[in-house]
Amino acid sequence: MSFSKISTLAFALSLGIGMSSCSSAQEKTKESANQTAEVQEVAATEVKLEKTTPEEALEFVFMYKVSPENQELYEEARKESFAITATEPGVLTYDIYKSEEGVYAQRERYANEAALAAHMKNTEKSLAKWFQATEIQRVLTFGKISEEMKKQLQLQEIFTFDANVQKDHNAKVKQDEVVDYFFAFNVKPENLARYEEVRKEQFRITKTEPTTLIYDVFKDENGMYWQHERYANLAAAKLHTTNTAQYLQEWFQLVELKQIIELTDASQMDKEYQMDRYQPYARVEK
Repeated sequence: MSFSKISTLAFALSLGIGMSSCSSAQEKTKESANQTAEVQEVAATEVKLEKTTPEEALEFVFMYKVSPENQELYEEARKESFAITATEPGVLTYDIYKSEEGVYAQRERYANEAALAAHMKNTEKSLAKWFQATEIQRVLTFGKISEEMKKQLQLQEIFTFDANVQKDHNAKVKQDEVVDYFFAFNVKPENLARYEEVRKEQFRITKTEPTTLIYDVFKDENGMYWQHERYANLAAAKLHTTNTAQYLQEWFQLVELKQIIELTDASQMDKEYQMDRYQPYARVEK
């Protein structure tokens, strides 16, 4: 979904943060404390997102459909691939989500390109079945990738690392409550300097949030940004919105938001807001 129009602060408001959040420090502090308690209450099992440098890591979001006549072949390929992927330490994340419209979003995160190449070799047979069973609509690539691999996978939408908040990717959370957001946006040249200043302040606050698991920004050669945010759960996402409320309003004014992708089964957001939502379908436990 491409966004021709989106109201500023729509996403923030959908998380329960209104304009008054920026004007009352006392209320904000109280809300943050309550949400922090909620985050701590649900924390339980460990999600192993192995440490790797942002410059090396490679992440993909494959979007595709599977026709009814190919569903059995798809499941066969998926199960074979899952069994192999579970044994690969270089594959950090391997999750599949599905929208109400029947579109799959497959998120794969690798320690580096060598790990990706090894995975492709290990799953060669199941991968052939997968390509036969699926109708690929879009592939988003985040990270540095060689020209050879780019041609081999016929990749077009490639976004290289721009900036991030260094986080502990081994936070203890309930894996089935983790929330991922991908924001696509442009920044007009006249807003770029201020955007960088606002982002710096958002990063400063985000660094103090233990349940914000990933906060990475990527950019392509045409100036299109993608920002990937991962939270331990919906309460953590709301807490981050509260903590950064004073800068979030201006951020929405500085950027031209194009798309939001949500990957979670914990969503309670108002459906009126324009967002591509995908619910969990299957995952490799890592």
